[in-house]
Amino acid sequence: MNNKLMKVTNKTFIFQYDPYFSPKRMFGEFKEAINGKNYIQPENVMVANDLSTIHHIISKSRLKLFACIKEHRPDNIRKLASLLNRDYTNVWRDCWVLANCGIIELKGDENKPVVLYDQIVLDFPVSNKGVPVKKPTQTRSTAQP
Repeated sequence: MNNKLMKVTNKTFIFQYDPYFSPKRMFGEFKEAINGKNYIQPENVMVANDLSTIHHIISKSRLKLFACIKEHRPDNIRKLASLLNRDYTNVWRDCWVLANCGIIELKGDENKPVVLYDQIVLDFPVSNKGVPVKKPTQTRSTAQP
């Protein structure tokens, strides 16, 4: 699928939690794609097998930054930092993280931040597949009245 078409038709960026996702599986999918399999991970989906990884990438401050860019459309990172009442260096770093994930784009010499999606979604499938469930143990009192 054409990357530009993907950006136009898919306006949701998805952080997908998959506890079974592994580098071995990822490289297996790459190998299949190289060998002609048509399935390729969409650019609007990022899969992680650890929730702390997702939280590290999309922190509360980065979500606020995303919302501010979407609402106010600042001309550059300095104006964005001013809107957020945050230090320029921290806002710059957060912008680069989101840009490297493909959630925003930094355009031109001024690094104008532009959102590429309407929303960010955390896909957290609930399943007990393969999750060991520990049964509660009953304890008996050995004390005599």
